[in-house]
Amino acid sequence: DIKKENDSVIFILNTLLNNLDTFDLNEDLLLEKKAISYDKLGLYYQKYGEWIKSAICYNNGLQLLSGNEDILDIQANLNLHLGLLYVKLGLDQGDFYLDKSEEQAVESNENDVLAILYKVTNRVDEGIKFAKANNDSIFLSNYYYLKANGYEILDSIVVESYFDSSRNILKDLNDLADSKLQHFQFHAFLSSYFVRVGKIDSAMYHCKIAEEVSI
Repeated sequence: DIKKENDSVIFILNTLLNNLDTFDLNEDLLLEKKAISYDKLGLYYQKYGEWIKSAICYNNGLQLLSGNEDILDIQANLNLHLGLLYVKLGLDQGDFYLDKSEEQAVESNENDVLAILYKVTNRVDEGIKFAKANNDSIFLSNYYYLKANGYEILDSIVVESYFDSSRNILKDLNDLADSKLQHFQFHAFLSSYFVRVGKIDSAMYHCKIAEEVSI
């Protein structure tokens, strides 16, 4: 099951970190591999709500790369994940790490990090422009339903037009594994919207689809 898979990945990553020094790697590549492993390990600990272990992993990765201006893309990811963790926990340091992540992502052209940052900092219009410029259909669909969710119920025509734009993009993404989260969130947001406008049957329909996708 999923728990066993997660446990296996955590075990493998810890084993890898304990043995990487024995590999025949140059120093920069060794640091890079360690930092990436810490980043992934932090994400897996976060799945279990192991906040302290997760934060320690991100910090370990950042300390390894401190002062190394050649590996900014990995640092951008580590700062993003640490910043999001702190925001989740309601800690003020979150904004500092997110700002640092954006600075490094811009310099290293780490577009996936930038796309997430536009989302979590509620810069949806910037995100739409960014996704269009980079032909990123997954994030574009994401931004469209976020845009729809930001409107008041009185703007139902505008709201539904953005949901329709998102739906049209998602139709072409059915076979992509990365699109599953977008499908789930799309139907979750639609369900919430239909609850707000009192269309309970429609809300239940999209809630059921979201539940099926979540599996």
